[in-house]
Amino acid sequence: MLPELENLINLQQLDLQIRAIEARLEQIPVQVAELQQEVATEKANLETAQTRVSESQKQRRGLEGELEQLETVIAKYKDQLMQVKTNEEYKAMQRQIENTQASIGGKEEQILLIMEEAEGLQDNVKTRQKELEAGQKRVRAMEADLEAEASRLRAELEKENRQREELLRAIDPDLLAQYQRVAGARSGIAMAEAKDEHCQVCHVRLRPQVYNEIRIGDQILRCDSCGRILYYLGPANASEQQADQPSEST
Repeated sequence: MLPELENLINLQQLDLQIRAIEARLEQIPVQVAELQQEVATEKANLETAQTRVSESQKQRRGLEGELEQLETVIAKYKDQLMQVKTNEEYKAMQRQIENTQASIGGKEEQILLIMEEAEGLQDNVKTRQKELEAGQKRVRAMEADLEAEASRLRAELEKENRQREELLRAIDPDLLAQYQRVAGARSGIAMAEAKDEHCQVCHVRLRPQVYNEIRIGDQILRCDSCGRILYYLGPANASEQQADQPSEST
């Protein structure tokens, strides 16, 4: 194989590795943001649970205040009951007392329900608090892992780029320009292996003469279909291995 082809194959491998590293480095901040969003959601859940507790306590205090007022009214009605002079006034006052007592009973029932719900609300706050703490611990560990991965990838990327720069100096400028044009037009894939008489990227069958010339490997050839630079690594199957061997004379 031509040294130029070997250099281009190595360049393609480096470019793919560099692109993969860069893609991964771009994903890491996204993952970190997603982890932070998980913690933010857990914080919001905790705040919602705490708000429900506060609202419940506020509602209970309000009802207790209303209950206290009603009890004051009852006491007032009972005092007035002793001062009525007619039977009609007495009955009317009794109805007021009964209605107020019914209101007191309703308030007491509401307060009882709130007290019963309060325990569940407090338990929910404790659960949310534990979930938040566990989530924060898990996210901190994952963020540390991602940062370590990012550091390793940045070092690897720097190494790969140095190797690429060294390799570029060994490639003919015209051939490099051809490689870059093809790579730019073909999603970064400028090289294609020729195997089983096919281009292994676009999968189009190669003309027999072209395929034989590629196997010889003494010139730069491109796929007639996708335009990629073709190279041949070796026999792909038993039939090709047999074809590569010289025939015995009879």
